[in-house]
Amino acid sequence: MVDKCVVCPGISMLTDVAGIYTKYKLNETAQFLRATEWNRRDLRRSLTNNTEDLTMFASIGTGFDFFNREDTTRIATDKWKRHLWDLMKHTLVRGKHTIEDLQKRFFKEGPFEMESLIGEPIKFDYDPVKKNMTIAGGDIFVGDIHGVDGLVHFSTEVPLPRSVTHNVYDMGKEDPKFSTQITYIDTVRLDSDIGRLLPLTGMYAPNSAWEGKRIFMESVGDEVIKSHMFKELMWCDALRGSVGTTLISTNEKKWKVTLNANNMPCFES
Repeated sequence: MVDKCVVCPGISMLTDVAGIYTKYKLNETAQFLRATEWNRRDLRRSLTNNTEDLTMFASIGTGFDFFNREDTTRIATDKWKRHLWDLMKHTLVRGKHTIEDLQKRFFKEGPFEMESLIGEPIKFDYDPVKKNMTIAGGDIFVGDIHGVDGLVHFSTEVPLPRSVTHNVYDMGKEDPKFSTQITYIDTVRLDSDIGRLLPLTGMYAPNSAWEGKRIFMESVGDEVIKSHMFKELMWCDALRGSVGTTLISTNEKKWKVTLNANNMPCFES
């Protein structure tokens, strides 16, 4: 270790504390922020439509190990842009929260949760050995970086939203009201195929819609599963603008796009 090295016209200091930052890569974070148009800044207007401050928990290095190179490239494309913004909004909470604020809350309440901008919980805890706050099990080691729209904290992990951790099958399986349709998928063992064939758009009918319907085993794959799956990504607002048009499922069945009383897209055969 060099304690004091005189370098004209100043002094260069090397310490163990400064050394910890060299362990972490910034490439993933930089690529992520560029792809989400971070350079335009003042994210309050684009993400919340108002002027309230935000706090961002940005991952360095290991926080992006969930993504392989193909994932990283794909999520930055226009087609998957909404997933990228969903990921970004999951790292943001409303208001300014300094490290001191987080610690005070922990010592008052114990482990706690805050709601991300997409409405999913973010879990915070405290590591008594390292004496620092954690998020999703990762260390928050650089914090209170001020920006025009709030604060940024860097951590070794960040929470991931369901839009990047769940595929079409996972989303249906997580909701018990779609268990009948999930049972059909499990029966013909198509769950792995659904994950492999992404991007897909899945249409799930509640259990009540299947009551009284006679489904033959040999027709489950083509008539039930493929009939409710569509190639590519079909966003709700795009479907709202496609009322009256016809969509074709993966088994070549035709569906007409309509809207229900709640302004939600519906498919009619």
